[in-house]
Amino acid sequence: MPHHADGRIFHGPLDGKIKADTVRRILIRDVLTPLTPCFSSESGEVGFADGRLHSFRHYFCSNCANRKVAERVLMN
Repeated sequence: MPHHADGRIFHGPLDGKIKADTVRRILIRDVLTPLTPCFSSESGEVGFADGRLHSFRHYFCSNCANRKVAERVLMN
């Protein structure tokens, strides 16, 4: 991955800081909405369409824990 002087990996337009709300809206528009039909859930149930960025972080950390990845490795 490219290294930038500001320490960030991802940048917004004109190499600026990415706004959290922009990332959330793009996640919903470009990922969750088109893929929701592939991951159906019962009516009234929380499902794929309700996912947010933190949902993916939680999923990743849960999978690491289930696979016995050391906590220190995960934190780094």
